[in-house]
Amino acid sequence: SSDLVVRQSLEYLTPAMPSRMEDGNGMLTHWTKKIIVEEGHSVGQLVHILQLVVRHYKVYYPVRHSLLQHMVSSLQRLGFSLSASLEHRKLAVDLADIIIKWELMRIKEEQEGNGEPQ
Repeated sequence: SSDLVVRQSLEYLTPAMPSRMEDGNGMLTHWTKKIIVEEGHSVGQLVHILQLVVRHYKVYYPVRHSLLQHMVSSLQRLGFSLSASLEHRKLAVDLADIIIKWELMRIKEEQEGNGEPQ
């Protein structure tokens, strides 16, 4: 019930944050990292915030460098633990996929910036 309200709210607020707030990307980075670092001991909180990053990976693209280290360590924790659930393993795969997508987006931007054909 309250979890559902929080999730629904974040679904609307996350994409709007960078454009609607002064230093929106900075705020997005700050709060996402804060939750991963301070609440990451709780697997439920960690899964919740990482699922948000996965769903809104294009929103997080400009701030990806600030999150990558935490995402990779979370990926190891969620995906390679012997007690990891199927949901957590799927999230780990999704995180790896997002990291690859971000790199492909960066390469595409770089090529377009240099005027190279795609």
